[in-house]
Amino acid sequence: MNPTRQQILEYLERHQRATASELSRALKVTAANIRHHLTILKEDGWIEISGTRVPEGKGRPTQVYNLSPERQADHLLGLTCALLDQIPPEGRAAVFSSLARNLTSTTPPLPAEYHLTHHLIHTVHSLNEMHYRAKWEAHATAPRIRLGHCPYAAILEEHPEICELDAHLLAHLLHRPVRQIAHRENSPTGRLFCLFEILEPHTGKVNSSTA
Repeated sequence: MNPTRQQILEYLERHQRATASELSRALKVTAANIRHHLTILKEDGWIEISGTRVPEGKGRPTQVYNLSPERQADHLLGLTCALLDQIPPEGRAAVFSSLARNLTSTTPPLPAEYHLTHHLIHTVHSLNEMHYRAKWEAHATAPRIRLGHCPYAAILEEHPEICELDAHLLAHLLHRPVRQIAHRENSPTGRLFCLFEILEPHTGKVNSSTA
């Protein structure tokens, strides 16, 4: 990539947004040159116009630029992968358990003494707040929770261990261990899904109390 365009992207990463004039002053490049590179970056989908800014004195409003949401997501995915690389396998369970508690802080688990059916309903609601497209199913052996969407699909190939986080989320919300019995399988409609079976709280065996 052109060095000036790379500098513009790095500036927007640090400062979130900027006008052409601000970029011109910061990078010590003429305003005309900056506008030329901004046009190319916008056409290529790297940046977008997020609004306008009215100058303090006289003059017309100027356009404000920021990274496009897609490019911001790329950076977040890179950061997520870098953070996961720092977790040793032997410490993964403790980290994922802590993450599960933090991710559900706004919809914490119901008290443990509630009936399993209430936990299942609450768990599905909590997961769908995180875009899992979850639902629970009765079954002859034990209740199951089906996840119809993986919010972390973009990093699964590089970090398949992120699936363990789902098990920790379910165990935390249900007050029960779970066992994954289907991983990214195709449904009759062609959509991928994961399936977890609910186990007994203390024995770790299949729980059929609501099946």
